Amino acid sequence: MKPRVGPRGRILLWPPTVQQVDRRRLEYLPRAVLLIVSLGTLAALLLAGLNELAPRQSPLSFALVFLGGSLLFYSMLLAPLLLTLGLANRVGSVSRYVRVGVGLVSLILLALCTAANWEAVEKIFHLHGPTRFRCLTPLAFLSAAASLAGAGWLSARRLWVGYSLAAVAVLSAAVAFWPHSKVGAAGAVGRHAAAPQNPDGRFVLIGLDGADWRYIEPLIVRGELPNIASLRERGTWGPLATFKPTKSPVIWTTIATGQGPPVHGIRDYTNLRLRGVDEPLGKLRLPAHLLFEGLYAGLQWSRLLYKSPVVSSARLTPAYWELATRHGAPVDVVNWWVTWPAEPVLGHIISERAYYFRFSAQGSVRETSRLTYPEELYTDVESLVMRPDEVTFADARPYMDVSAEEFAAMMASPRLGKHTIEGEFKYLYSMHETTRRLSLRLIEMSRNQYGTPADHLVLFRITDLASHAALAESELVEEHLGASEERRRKYARVVSEAYRAADRAIGEIVTAFGPGNVVVISDHGFQIEKMPGPHAAEYGHLRAPAGIFIAAGPAFARTRAEGLSVCNVLPLLVYLKGMPVAEDLCGRVPPRVFAADFAARHPAISVASYGTKAAPVSLAAESTETAVMEHMRALGYIQ
Repeated sequence: MKPRVGPRGRILLWPPTVQQVDRRRLEYLPRAVLLIVSLGTLAALLLAGLNELAPRQSPLSFALVFLGGSLLFYSMLLAPLLLTLGLANRVGSVSRYVRVGVGLVSLILLALCTAANWEAVEKIFHLHGPTRFRCLTPLAFLSAAASLAGAGWLSARRLWVGYSLAAVAVLSAAVAFWPHSKVGAAGAVGRHAAAPQNPDGRFVLIGLDGADWRYIEPLIVRGELPNIASLRERGTWGPLATFKPTKSPVIWTTIATGQGPPVHGIRDYTNLRLRGVDEPLGKLRLPAHLLFEGLYAGLQWSRLLYKSPVVSSARLTPAYWELATRHGAPVDVVNWWVTWPAEPVLGHIISERAYYFRFSAQGSVRETSRLTYPEELYTDVESLVMRPDEVTFADARPYMDVSAEEFAAMMASPRLGKHTIEGEFKYLYSMHETTRRLSLRLIEMSRNQYGTPADHLVLFRITDLASHAALAESELVEEHLGASEERRRKYARVVSEAYRAADRAIGEIVTAFGPGNVVVISDHGFQIEKMPGPHAAEYGHLRAPAGIFIAAGPAFARTRAEGLSVCNVLPLLVYLKGMPVAEDLCGRVPPRVFAADFAARHPAISVASYGTKAAPVSLAAESTETAVMEHMRALGYIQ
C-alpha cells in the first residue's frame, strides 16, 4: 500500500486502516447524542418563544417541563433512525458515509426548526418577562442551532466544540426557564392605602348554589325557613338573572369579579395542567413540522398533562377579596369556587379544596399545599373538616326515609354519579357541615384578631347537589319525571331538608357575625329540561333559570327588586364598602336596592377599571397586628 502525504505532512493511507474504521465507528455515538440534545433543546426554545412561556409559574415552569419532555421525546423519536445509522456504521465500507448521513439529517432538522418556524424564531429575540428569560433564551437558541448544524459536519477532533455549544444551550435554557420563587406566599399582606369606607357598610355574603324561589316559597309558607323569611321581610329581594353556560365556577367568578367569562378567564370546571406546575396551561401553539403533537400526546398518556379542577391562577381579573385588600378592608372567604391556590389577602381564605373528598371521588389528585391563606391556617381548622365516612344514620334521617341497613349500603357504595342521592349524600352532607363549621370558626378568629368580624363571604353547595340528585323525588315538585313511588317515599324530604339546613346555617352565621348587612344569593335555579331522547327530561339549569337575591340590613331598602343579575353583585359590594366602582364591569350598582338615606350619605365613586389580577404581593414589614388594628379603628369597625 502506497502512502500519501496529506496536509501538514501527515501520512494518509487508502483504503483506511482498521484503526481508522474503528475510529469512525466510535464517532457515531457522540454525534447521535449531540444531534438529540441540540434538537430537543431547540424545539423547546421554539415552543417557549412562540407562546412566550415566561417562567412565572411554580414550583416548575411550563418551559422547563417542556425542555425535559422535549429531550426525552426526541431521544425516543430519533432512536430508530439512529439505530439504523449505527448498524450501518459497523460496516467498514459504509461507515465513512454515516457522518454525511448525520450531517444531512442535522441540516434538514435545522431548516425545519428555523425556516418553518420563523415567527417563533423572531419572538425568541423579542421576548417579554424576566431579564434572564429575555437574555438567555436567544443565547440558548443560537448555541443549540450551531451545535445541531455541527452534529454531522464537525470533524472528530472538533466534536468538543459541538458539545460545548450544546452544553451552553441546555444550561442557558434551564436557567432561562427556571421558575421565579413565589413572593408573598407565606406571610401577611402589606397594608394598602385605604379608600373611603362606610362604617355601616360591613357585610356577610352567603351563597346558596342552585337555590330557587320556586322551592323556597312553599317552605317559607310552611314556616320552615325562618331566617330566609326574616331577611326577605326586612330587606330587598327578588330573582337574580344568570347566563349560559350555568357552570358554577364560571358564574361564581363573575359574581366575585363583576366581569364575564371572556374577561375573567374562567370558562369551565377544569383546567389543563402540567404536573409540577401550579398554574393552568392555556391553549398552546405548537412549532410546525417538528412532530410536537407526539410530545403532547405522550404527556397526556403519561398523565404529566392532565385535567384538574379549575384553579385561582387562571382568573385574569381581581376578585372582591383582592379589591378589599387593596383598600385595607379585612375579608374572610370560605369555600368559594376557584380560590385554590389560596391567595394572599388582608384576612383569611379557606379554599374549596380544603374539603377534598368529593374532588378525590371524581378522580382528582388531592392538593396538600396552599389550601388556606395564611397556609398555617389549615392546621388550625383541619379538625373541622368532616369526612364522608363520619356521616351517621342520625344525620341522614331528617333527609330520607331509609333503614339503617339501606343507609349502611349507601355509605359503603362508591360514588354513583351526581344524579343519584345514594352516591352523593355522604358528600353533600359532610361538605355542608364542613363549610358551616369553617365559616363560624373564621368569624370567631377575625373577631379575636380585629375586634369585630371581617367582611365574610361563604358559599354553600348543599341546595345545588341535593337538587341535582333528588329534585325529581321531592315533595316540592309536581312533575316527578318517572321517579318510582318507592324512591319518592324514601327521598321526598332530601331537597326540603337541604334548604332547611341552609336556612339554619344562615341563622348561625348572621348571629355570629353580629350587626351589619346580609346578602344571600344563588347562581341559578332549577327547572325541568328536555334531554336527548324521545321523552327524556330531568331537573337542571342548562337554560339558565334565575337564582335568588336578598339584601337586608341598615344599607338596604325594604322592597321587591326586579331586573337584577349576577353582574350587579360585585358593584353592589364595592359601593357598599365605599370603594370606587369600575366603569368596565358587566353590571352597574343597582341604586333601587339601597335605602334612600344610605344612598344620600354615600355618593358613588367611579374608576375606569380595576385592571388585571395582581401577582402575589411582597410581605411588608408594616403589615403588623398593630397596623391592622389601627386601620380597623380608622374605618370605624372598632373603638
